[in-house]
Amino acid sequence: MLVRVPIIINFVLLLLLIGPGSSHKLYLALKKGGFADLIVHALQIWVTGATFFATAIFVWRRFKKSDLQAQQPAKGATLDGVLLLGWWIVLILVCLYAFNLDMGG
Repeated sequence: MLVRVPIIINFVLLLLLIGPGSSHKLYLALKKGGFADLIVHALQIWVTGATFFATAIFVWRRFKKSDLQAQQPAKGATLDGVLLLGWWIVLILVCLYAFNLDMGG
């Protein structure tokens, strides 16, 4: 659960940001209210922190040495690994797309 929850939240946030709807209108309303910088920085910190946290927990659980669990793979590790790998691939593709559009700063 420590790996799945942050990654699922990241996917939901990404879909809310780039999905259909009026995310640009929401950003303009937040900017007018003075909250846009706070929200943007909070999202950047959340996505970065949650991604590294989930990766660290997954790697730690995967390589943890235990005599009892050495012979059996951890339950749910496959789903966690697939979600984490999928998130990293999506994150890299989104970054490449943004840099391709000259949004890299």
